[in-house]
Amino acid sequence: MTEKAMNIKVRQADALEDAELFGKNEPFVRVTLNPESKTDDVDAYPKTPAKKSAKSIEWNQVLIIKHYDPSNHNRLYVEVFDTESGSEKPYGYTSIPLQQVNDAPGKSYKGKFDVFDDENKANGTVSLTITIININEIRAHITNDNPEAKGECSLELDHQNRFRALTGKEPIVKEEAKEGEGEAKEGEAAAEGAEGAEGAEGAEASTEAPAEAPAAEAPAAEATTAEATTAEATTAEAAPAAAEEAPKET
Repeated sequence: MTEKAMNIKVRQADALEDAELFGKNEPFVRVTLNPESKTDDVDAYPKTPAKKSAKSIEWNQVLIIKHYDPSNHNRLYVEVFDTESGSEKPYGYTSIPLQQVNDAPGKSYKGKFDVFDDENKANGTVSLTITIININEIRAHITNDNPEAKGECSLELDHQNRFRALTGKEPIVKEEAKEGEGEAKEGEAAAEGAEGAEGAEGAEASTEAPAEAPAAEAPAAEATTAEATTAEATTAEAAPAAAEEAPKET
């Protein structure tokens, strides 16, 4: 199989909140397939030059990642920084599922992607054209005349914690997220159990209701017994009368 590479054209970024507030800024974008790579590795973590602007910035800069393995690399990680007083101030970050690129015509996808701050709040967008190419076909200019689409993006916990560390914030612990999911599932199970118990009680009530019906027939049985007793009394009274009439016949 021919080794693949990735051509990422960083077109522009829009509505960067911090940039709008501070006004004077020199933002840049860097991308990687592995956020654990060393940021000074230009092959694994290429970046655009910093460019003076505010709020909306245009680069139209092509970045190349030389080693792309479709079976191993599922996301492209994007980070936006500002070179403020010689240091790198984080603006926002996002991760882009690459399936949408593989499914695109010519494996070239032009999209606008949301970026988020370290509290996972929306902090502007970044416009990219991502193209998968053969390693021996690396070129600076990729033609994609398709209209820009709203790209799919998401956040991953490891990438989020890495970005939070850059801003001096505590990481989010995976176990806490799992416990929250477990409690939610337990709550759903308890609700289902309560509904099941109510259903069972209703079924028992329905089964027992017909058993009470024969009780309504009891008065009829009692009436039959009373009739029999009356008949016996009538017969007993008739017997002496018959005995008295017998001698008259003689």
